[in-house]
Amino acid sequence: TKLAMSSAGGRAPDLAIMHLSRLAGYAPGGLLDPWDTALLEEFGVPQERINPRVRALGRYEKQPYAIPLDTHPFVVFYDRTVMDKAGLLDSDGRLLPPESPA
Repeated sequence: TKLAMSSAGGRAPDLAIMHLSRLAGYAPGGLLDPWDTALLEEFGVPQERINPRVRALGRYEKQPYAIPLDTHPFVVFYDRTVMDKAGLLDSDGRLLPPESPA
């Protein structure tokens, strides 16, 4: 990608946007620098304002490398009657976790 090539060439941008799933490919190779959380707080982005579970996803080896712009929750709607007939509800009537990716 452009980010990887510019980083490898010593001309990386000061700030970039990427999907969080790419963090593991960039942080270990030194292509990203961790955020200075004191500096972020100075500019009005205290860590407490970011959901702790989301904030944890942006860390690599306990260092913050990513700040979420947004989140993409996954939601499942289902018909309880149909799921119950298919045997896909637990004893409390909640959907059982999937056993395969399909």
